[in-house]
Amino acid sequence: MTGGNATAITLAADGSVSGLRCKDGSERGAAAIVLTLTPSQLAGLQIGALAAPEALGGLPDALFETAPIVSVHVPLPAPAALPAVTGLLGTTTQWVFNADCIRRDRTGPGGLLSCVISGARGLAGVADREVARLVEQELHDLLPEVEGISAGNMHIVRELHATMAPTIAAHAARPPVETRVAGLFLAGDWVQTGLPATLESAALSGRLAAEACCRQGRVHAATRAA
Repeated sequence: MTGGNATAITLAADGSVSGLRCKDGSERGAAAIVLTLTPSQLAGLQIGALAAPEALGGLPDALFETAPIVSVHVPLPAPAALPAVTGLLGTTTQWVFNADCIRRDRTGPGGLLSCVISGARGLAGVADREVARLVEQELHDLLPEVEGISAGNMHIVRELHATMAPTIAAHAARPPVETRVAGLFLAGDWVQTGLPATLESAALSGRLAAEACCRQGRVHAATRAA
């Protein structure tokens, strides 16, 4: 299942997973389900007769606090002589991704950089044009090999709830992939993997959920709800 179509997880008489119910009222049987939902999305899901947070033993408020990410896409007249990823220190811009190294399917004479600013709460009230000028100046100062930068051509993307907020309380509240409901597992950057809430953590959570599914002997009939 994809696209958030599941509205409820159905349970067998022994309290283990038996399947899921979809928005259109149809039901699908399953011996195991991996939920790849955020805490906010889980709050709208039913598990048996209970709301998901209650069925899972509660989801602490700290898990719902998020952090924004601002991405600035910088088109260039020609590909930049930069590695795939460049980290900047002491600047608002934190990471510079060179799309010409990362996306082999890119065509055309121009180049493209994607500049990422994580935990970007300080930019909440800053206009896009000012963010573009700031990135333009930082690239000009620190990466002189990048030519043809123009703040007027930059595209700003603001993801207000991009990641779980990296607080001590949130880290302590992260749940394991294995839930109290037999056959029901969690995956995502926000569950406890031993890594920060990153893409790497999300990928690892999927592996941990699959391993837990195998330990419970449910791998042959596993399905996925996202």
